[in-house]
Amino acid sequence: MTDNDFKLVFMGTPEFAVEFLQRLENGGILPDLIITQPDKPQGRKMELCSPPAKVWGEEKNVPVWQPVKARDEGFLDQLREFKPDLLLTASYGQILPQTLLDIPRFGCLNVHPSLLPLYRGAAPVQASIIAGDTITGVTVMIMEAGLDSGPILSQREYPIAENITAGELLLDLAGVGAEIVLEILPRYLDGEIEARKQEDQLATYTGRLDRETGKVDWTKSAREIHNLIRGTQPWPGAFTYHEGKRLKILSSAVADDSDKSFAPPGTLVNCSKIISVACGSGLIDLEIIQPAGSRVMPCCDCAHNYSTGTVLGE
Repeated sequence: MTDNDFKLVFMGTPEFAVEFLQRLENGGILPDLIITQPDKPQGRKMELCSPPAKVWGEEKNVPVWQPVKARDEGFLDQLREFKPDLLLTASYGQILPQTLLDIPRFGCLNVHPSLLPLYRGAAPVQASIIAGDTITGVTVMIMEAGLDSGPILSQREYPIAENITAGELLLDLAGVGAEIVLEILPRYLDGEIEARKQEDQLATYTGRLDRETGKVDWTKSAREIHNLIRGTQPWPGAFTYHEGKRLKILSSAVADDSDKSFAPPGTLVNCSKIISVACGSGLIDLEIIQPAGSRVMPCCDCAHNYSTGTVLGE
């Protein structure tokens, strides 16, 4: 904030949070403190890696705290001593207790990438793409102890492009969220915005993704499978099995969106310069894959390694 007496605290962790922070800085707002998740082991060597928000904060010379639990009394006492005026969150990764939400004098605002009360929870963007939605959006709300249930300050719709992945859409929505915050923050601080209560009876929920979320069910339609592939990219990623070995699918295209059945579900029907797979209905082209123990490669370079008539998923 431009007022040196105003203390803004930001809580966030992944790339979504970093994109939001960068857009916020571009608009003239830099937080006084970043709170993010602890470093975690990653990769085959399980080396400790800093979350993206920490890396960004250190590059900007913003202090970074990494409490293990946001409800830890020692951390809460530390935050009270910091005396924040406002807390902003964007994909932090923990449900915040009321004792924390009561600390800032102007409360806590959350940037959530869905049109609440739709898709409350941990993976709203992924769930929206997998469901085949064509419209999503961003909600800025006043936080309360419930799961994404607080009153809404502002919302903005955003179209979902036909082939966009969850990772790409998340970054787009982070930018939208920053635009909303930059627009409404002065009026919010002056008490000029009246929040509206969510219609709880319309609420839908999304759970956390796990590695099995991306398992392809070839009995579904080509469109549904394509949505699953892009909705789980970049994590956890879609996969199937080829001759008993895991085959990751990073990109696809719907070749036939009809109700027609080309072959038993999962059957490879073209392996010349592309890999086409029969679905429960329709046909899907695989564009980029990663066979077990191999590198990521476009299917035009490896289609000759596969045989028509082979059934995926077995």
